[in-house]
Amino acid sequence: MKFFQFLVKNHLHKFKKMKTKKIIKIGMLILIVFSTFLACKKKIDDQKIENQNKPPEVTTLAISDYDSIQKTVQLNGRLVSIGSSPVTKQGFCYALKSNTSLMDSVLIINSGIGAYSSTLNKLIVGATYYIKAFAQNSTGVAYGAEVVFNVNDKTPFANTGLASLITDSTAKVEGDCSLNLGSNIKERGFLWGLAITVSFSKSNKKTAGNLTGDGSGNFSAVISGLQGGTKYYYRAYAINSRDTGYGLVREFTTNTLSPMVISPTISLGGPNNFTNEYHFFGVSDNFQSYRSGSTGLDLARNHSEVIDFVYTYSSSGAVGNALYSPDFDFSSGGWSIEIATWATKNKTLYKGTSVTSSEFDAYDVSQFLTAINAINFSSGSFDKMPNMFNNQVFAFKRSNGKRGFIKVVSTTTSPTGIIKFLLKAEQ
Repeated sequence: MKFFQFLVKNHLHKFKKMKTKKIIKIGMLILIVFSTFLACKKKIDDQKIENQNKPPEVTTLAISDYDSIQKTVQLNGRLVSIGSSPVTKQGFCYALKSNTSLMDSVLIINSGIGAYSSTLNKLIVGATYYIKAFAQNSTGVAYGAEVVFNVNDKTPFANTGLASLITDSTAKVEGDCSLNLGSNIKERGFLWGLAITVSFSKSNKKTAGNLTGDGSGNFSAVISGLQGGTKYYYRAYAINSRDTGYGLVREFTTNTLSPMVISPTISLGGPNNFTNEYHFFGVSDNFQSYRSGSTGLDLARNHSEVIDFVYTYSSSGAVGNALYSPDFDFSSGGWSIEIATWATKNKTLYKGTSVTSSEFDAYDVSQFLTAINAINFSSGSFDKMPNMFNNQVFAFKRSNGKRGFIKVVSTTTSPTGIIKFLLKAEQ
């Protein structure tokens, strides 16, 4: 009996000892889980507090459109985010000292999210202005970076116009530098690229030629080599002997690429036609036509990179109505003097076809692609198509490998006449 009691007592002691250890382990595990929960909850609570007390986000953009006559300049900013509560006030603050704030002069522009502008009037010549965009909500005031502007009447301020004639690969952009500010403009043009920060160091440059007089006035350029369905940013610039001025950054989005593009009726004048002086055109700039010479608008020498076709008429030799490749060797005749001024001379190949006028008119995208893919340009193609006739349809291949068909709508029998074309082309 005593032996039995000893066994029972011994087992109870061991059981109690094991139970105590298990309870301690479970308690430690609960403590670890609870501590982790408290740490996570604190982090979430801190984030909530931060989100509930977030000021707006605002950016100061470059100034533009300086008018040295009226002594005004356009201030530009962008409200990026309102923060944790509605914006109650936004605009610009400015002063004649650095580190400007709402304690200084203020222009209120409550326009909401996005870009906004305001005009600063009655500028003092010789003064330096310090400018910041700002936005305020219930949490506080946010400022953009400080922009410095010196009213020295020396910096040429170019104005950036709108983009037009936008295709999948080109766009025409406009600019103006009407005020030369006492020093002739020696260069003007556009900076462009994919980034909203547009500058000489980070962007592409496209100069606008044909400077006359003091270089002031309207100017434009065609930007080419773009990707379809893509947003681009651009701004005008002007350079005089003292400084470089910039216009406001604008944007455009190229069209989504389509397999085929159809031209309007293209009318070109003969070499001696002084009413219609357009003799050159291309596909990538929406079939824009261009003129010869060195003065006036739409000059071929300023847009040679987008010209694919050169037209002329001659009654001498086997020429008649003829289209040439821009890189054709005219020797000392034809358009040799004009094309010698071009920076780019694209190569275009022509090839005769059996396509009829009615077949050309009926081509949809699928039929067009089938027909153009059947044309072999590796043989029997030439850099000119002479003696064109009414309703003739022939194929072409541009420098970039894109192909198409040209239909001769009507011809002329005189160097003072007009010829008309229709095109269906790959973009």
